[in-house]
Amino acid sequence: MNYHLEIIKHFENDTFDLFMQWSQMQEDTIQLEIMKAMQDVFTEMNIIHGKDPKEDESLQILIAKTANFEEMMKEKKKAKELTNELEAQKTIIGKRIEDHIEFTREYVIEAIVNNMHHATEMQEEADRMIEFEKKIGTFDFNNWKEIL
Repeated sequence: MNYHLEIIKHFENDTFDLFMQWSQMQEDTIQLEIMKAMQDVFTEMNIIHGKDPKEDESLQILIAKTANFEEMMKEKKKAKELTNELEAQKTIIGKRIEDHIEFTREYVIEAIVNNMHHATEMQEEADRMIEFEKKIGTFDFNNWKEIL
């Protein structure tokens, strides 16, 4: 669909209000096309009335707002890309933390079960880890059943 031509058609048919209601539910791209189509219509109206479009203050304001809107769209896209990248990093880091916790838990349990020389210290560590897991709501009895 050529939004630009569609917008101009709505201007000409006095159905732009209906189009605006629909366009508010759409992406920024359509909003940008509305602004550009309005520029075309205002420019054409000025030419028809024998005026220089460059001297129409309203049109110049619209052109400036369109440029600002385009810049905002670029910044919004960059922000979304950054957010996606951060989410991916968060997932990776979260997985590393989970792996480290699992490794530590297995090491602590092994030290206790095999009664290694530092089993007493590892039992104290296990108690702290279990308490912490309970406190944050991640405790799973099956993870600790060998020593509980």
